[in-house]
Amino acid sequence: MNFTRIFAIALALASLACLTTVNAEPLSPNVGMERVSAPVSGDVAVSVTLWYPSVSAAHTQILGPFQLDVAMAGDPVAKRFPLIVMSHGTGGSAFGAVNLAIALAKAGFVVAAVEHTGDNYHDRSRSFTRANFASRPHQISAAIDFLLNDWRHKSVIDPARIGMFGHSAGGTTTLIIGGGVLNWGNVGQFCISHPDDWGCKQARQQAPTRTLADSNVTPINEADPRVKALVIAAPALTHGFAPAGLAKLKLPVQLWVAGKDVIVPDAGQVTALMPAEPERHDIANAGHFSFLPPCSDGLRAMAPEICSDQQGFDRGVFQQEFMSAIIHFFRIHLQR
Repeated sequence: MNFTRIFAIALALASLACLTTVNAEPLSPNVGMERVSAPVSGDVAVSVTLWYPSVSAAHTQILGPFQLDVAMAGDPVAKRFPLIVMSHGTGGSAFGAVNLAIALAKAGFVVAAVEHTGDNYHDRSRSFTRANFASRPHQISAAIDFLLNDWRHKSVIDPARIGMFGHSAGGTTTLIIGGGVLNWGNVGQFCISHPDDWGCKQARQQAPTRTLADSNVTPINEADPRVKALVIAAPALTHGFAPAGLAKLKLPVQLWVAGKDVIVPDAGQVTALMPAEPERHDIANAGHFSFLPPCSDGLRAMAPEICSDQQGFDRGVFQQEFMSAIIHFFRIHLQR
């Protein structure tokens, strides 16, 4: 399976069927959308896509393969809102959880989806490397810096109410932001003893000249104390946090684990590493990609591996439950 190509297609063509409001009264019927570039110290600027409650009229926008009803560069509702930062999986894009982003915006959140430099659908130069997981959290913090200090609508963000959502490698990034310490030496040793692991095989195929088994590097620790609540779906590299890498994780966590996940089958083991029990959701019949939006017919024909769920599993129905639970969690812990 050419995962790089398939995942790029998936995040470029994912169906927008779930863009209806979830079962929560919307704060605003209109969603503003804007793309910005946030400077990153010692690195290239990172691309960030924003969604937020807007007073401007929404219009249908054709953005490549996407059709969104949004107010491009619209004026925000004149209130202060919590900020939710999003981190996508390996080879993904800012649109990887666009259905959730729009649902959150309608529910009264500003959402900032970072497209990670070096690990996105058009640039895989850092994928499956330590540098990737060192730079990802740095990019998240840089995006927050920009939004709080330099974004033209910065006044609508409440800096005391910031949360984060991440899927797969984005879940790993979220754990690091929340205080987790990733030991890359653990990752390398895991791949030596588990050569058939999906991620280890991808790393060898993606970067055959790179050495994962390097224990002589400083563990990755890029916590950002401004982030107050975490939602994590199918986190990757969970073995990299053992045995005590999550000891300083003191934030409320909502954890989603897919029972049929062949990409990161050990995602649930992070629960035992956390000082406090997370709000855990085990979805017995879900796969790794069940946390992405449902697929269009065209994508299903091109990339069935991304779009195929277990028999009897309805991704569209699940996404509504998934989004509702996430909105509820952030409302409680960010006091909106």
